[in-house]
Amino acid sequence: MKRTLCLFLALIFAVGICFSAPVTITASAAEALSVFAADTTYPYAVVATVTDGITTLSASDATTLNQAVTAILETGSRTFTVELPADAEAEMITAIRRAICDTEGVEDGSIYLTLKGVITIPDNNNDGVAFGPRDAQLDENNVEIIVSKEEVTQLASINLPDVTEIGAQAFYFCRNLVSVSAPKAQTIGAHAFGFTALTSVEFPELTTIPYGMFSGTQTLSSAKFPKVTTIERGGLLIGGIFKPENNPTPFPLELTAEGDITFNGSNHFNGASQNYSGKVDLVLCCDKKAAVISHDDGTATWQVSEDLSYTFKSITFKHSYVDGKCTACGEDCTHTGGEATCKDPAVCEVCGEPYGEADPDNHTGGTEVMGAVEATAQKEGYTGDTHCLGCGEKLESGKTIPVKDATNPSTEDTTPVAFLTVSMIFSLAALTMLLRKRKSF
Repeated sequence: MKRTLCLFLALIFAVGICFSAPVTITASAAEALSVFAADTTYPYAVVATVTDGITTLSASDATTLNQAVTAILETGSRTFTVELPADAEAEMITAIRRAICDTEGVEDGSIYLTLKGVITIPDNNNDGVAFGPRDAQLDENNVEIIVSKEEVTQLASINLPDVTEIGAQAFYFCRNLVSVSAPKAQTIGAHAFGFTALTSVEFPELTTIPYGMFSGTQTLSSAKFPKVTTIERGGLLIGGIFKPENNPTPFPLELTAEGDITFNGSNHFNGASQNYSGKVDLVLCCDKKAAVISHDDGTATWQVSEDLSYTFKSITFKHSYVDGKCTACGEDCTHTGGEATCKDPAVCEVCGEPYGEADPDNHTGGTEVMGAVEATAQKEGYTGDTHCLGCGEKLESGKTIPVKDATNPSTEDTTPVAFLTVSMIFSLAALTMLLRKRKSF
């Protein structure tokens, strides 16, 4: 008996160890985590997702921020969030960059970084302030010396939920950067995303595409700029991929802002060529239909101004609907898509407005059985009717349950009693045997 109990307790203890054993981290990381976790008075928080859960570290300045990010990286975590004040100084961004570049063992294309709170990513200008390249550094006498170019190749994804301004070269030469999210960015500096590995971009609030925004980037396959009204020289010069001979895959490009789009300088798309008939599928706002000439081979030319035009593989138009009417051309939406239910009409996939009639045969929202009554010895019962929770319609009628026979109880009623009776008999028998055995001792 005792041996069995001991084995049982040992098994429970072993299982507990298996499920609670901590992830092994380096001594330096463990020390850093314990130091930072003990002090919660700092205003800037570093939140990292590590292999053993979520660890929150705080930092009071650029130095301690650098140490906190380093500690997170040393645990092996590569996806983390840094929360900063809206007006964070450039040195705070530099501190994060230095931790990523200086921590040993951080692989290329492994960092998934979110910067919350901060609204400005500073210019880089080849000085390593942001995440672009660093070409120079100071020696012990504060004299600038040239070093081999340092690039933040570790960065794979950058999420900037609150940023409204991204400086020039901010992510220049981040060669493994495949994803960027900056839904509030209104201003972006020159070469901000040049020589990256971005594949698809959308900047919903950006109004000006800067000079060489994606220069040297060979991987971009789609781009959306719904509010852009100005394109600077070379703004969409994307590593030569607009040239048909470089890549035959169509490139969807959306420039769907209402009103005129201003092209400053030249070579806005690629080199000196103005013919992208084999490459770019362009989407424009519908108010530019009069400026587009369609050709017999399916291509189309956009006459941007009297002396500037571009030819594309195709040009289609997008409406800007409000309450089912386009604000640019006044056209009513013809409505398509969506699914009508027993409660509501379909919602148009184009303009988002409901249209048509509800479908009484397409029930939604689940069902519920109503009006069920249990049978007794004196009265019949009822299984209840099935109703649609969406519209309330009765979908199926219930059935009558016969009156119970008091002289012949159902199996359903007697089974629990029989089971309890048998269980009590066996329990009493076992207790009797145990008492006899103890007396024999």
